[in-house]
Amino acid sequence: MHVVTGKPKYARFGLEGVLPDFIEVPSQMLENWAWKEEILELLSGHYEDSEKKLPSETLKKMIEAKLLNIGCFQLRQVFYASIDMLYHTKGAKNTTEAFLDLFEEITGFDRIENTTPDAGFGHIMSSYAAGYYSYLWSKVYAEDLFTKFEKNGFMDEETGLEYRETILAPGGSRDPDEMVKEFLGRESNNEAFLRSLGIGE
Repeated sequence: MHVVTGKPKYARFGLEGVLPDFIEVPSQMLENWAWKEEILELLSGHYEDSEKKLPSETLKKMIEAKLLNIGCFQLRQVFYASIDMLYHTKGAKNTTEAFLDLFEEITGFDRIENTTPDAGFGHIMSSYAAGYYSYLWSKVYAEDLFTKFEKNGFMDEETGLEYRETILAPGGSRDPDEMVKEFLGRESNNEAFLRSLGIGE
């Protein structure tokens, strides 16, 4: 989204200039539309007759399934962020042992001996090195920004244009906290994120 709608004055502040804490915000916020009944109904349709929509009861069950294993998924994200930081700060003489030890400690699941799961964690050798935490941090921003669409309507054109101009267009040329405050009319908080996990109101 930053690439398509960004309009920073200098190329340096395009996609590559967006701070790691904010880079995943647009994609994570867009995921929210796929969990709203009216949007799913709009997108659904039988392949032979697009007027035949998924029943409301089916849509509701699909949406309820969003929280299935959400706790395990969040623990996984915390674990990956933690092992990433460990590797890039303290380091580890044996990365596999460190991975398996921390996996058990954070998730509570048993380790699987004689495996090297750290070899499949590609983020640690990419532009996300020491930045995996940004997935969780961006999710907090994304859920908070989405509250404005919940209030004004998921397909509200004015809100969409304001989001485009305030959040996407500047790319990395503005401080994310300032952009979020301008868009929401308040400081960002984690309340919407907690609700997305089934915690709180």
